[in-house]
Amino acid sequence: MKNNSFCEILYKVAALFLGVIFLWAACSKCVDLEGFYTTVRKINVFSNWLTILIVLFVPGIEMVLGFCLLFGTAVKDAAFLGSVLLAVFVVLAIHLALNGNFISCGCFKTSRLAIFQGFTGWWIVSKDVILLGCSTFLLLFDSQHFRTTKRD
Repeated sequence: MKNNSFCEILYKVAALFLGVIFLWAACSKCVDLEGFYTTVRKINVFSNWLTILIVLFVPGIEMVLGFCLLFGTAVKDAAFLGSVLLAVFVVLAIHLALNGNFISCGCFKTSRLAIFQGFTGWWIVSKDVILLGCSTFLLLFDSQHFRTTKRD
């Protein structure tokens, strides 16, 4: 297996992984918007009207990002918006951890496999940094970048 083939596979796996994560996060928020609202209010950074807008739009944005990444549609755009969203999540998670406000992020809580549900503080920062790295990888490269071309 050539190095380029490995990188192309890694690119596709990263897109699928991040797509599933965004869809999973969106669905868990959509089934409990009130719980998501409570979690965002606990962050204590946003006004009430901004909290309502976040609760209404973030799950939808995550869902669109997830579908784009899963189906390979507008991957660069999805990676850019995903990177922006994840960068905001990282900043908020660092703010919460530094202030000793160890609340769960409110993501992934509807599944029995809620692997991120108990994460607080620096665990949330670590998770978000890893996801941001994955999204940035998709943003900086594309699957065509890794393809080998035959020389004449």
